Amino acid sequence: LDPNATTRLDALLFSEDHSRIVFTASSDDSDAVERIVEGHHGVQLTRIGKTGSEKGLHLRRSGQTLVNLEGRRLRDVYETAIPSKMEVL
Repeated sequence: LDPNATTRLDALLFSEDHSRIVFTASSDDSDAVERIVEGHHGVQLTRIGKTGSEKGLHLRRSGQTLVNLEGRRLRDVYETAIPSKMEVL
């Protein structure tokens, strides 16, 4: 990630709008993705991270760990978020 970014971190990582998308591509396809983007005037490609074989979410920015969660914890939050909120009602 750009250490000089002035954008809020959550917006930088996850926000999308009509002119910005977040997607993943295989490392084998990264050169092809770059060629496709270069072929479109005015389109900017910014690599914000990479996926790996570890099961979890690990986010770092400027050498600082921001998130380090195991896959099991992420799955638990995903699967229980809505039910836990509905029980409050």
